[in-house]
Amino acid sequence: MTVRFRNLMSGAMLVASVPAPARAAPSRDPHTAAAVLAADQGWTDAEIRGDAAFVDALLLPEYQSIGTAGKITNKAAIVAGSRALGFWQNGRRL
Repeated sequence: MTVRFRNLMSGAMLVASVPAPARAAPSRDPHTAAAVLAADQGWTDAEIRGDAAFVDALLLPEYQSIGTAGKITNKAAIVAGSRALGFWQNGRRL
């Protein structure tokens, strides 16, 4: 279980108001495992694309992540990181 998934399960995310990724069917109930998994996959896909707008819409303003070493990262840093993170493959950004 990833740290991000545990964070999602803790209820720190506002899933109901975020559009689900194109390939995942949206859940009408944001409190289901399917909705949490869809949000987690959407976040992963957004980081791959460098889609900071998706991550910004996904996270509540007061969202914080606590890393395995105890470092606290706020929403602004997470969004900035996702913008810069867009993955590269064979010299091209995906």
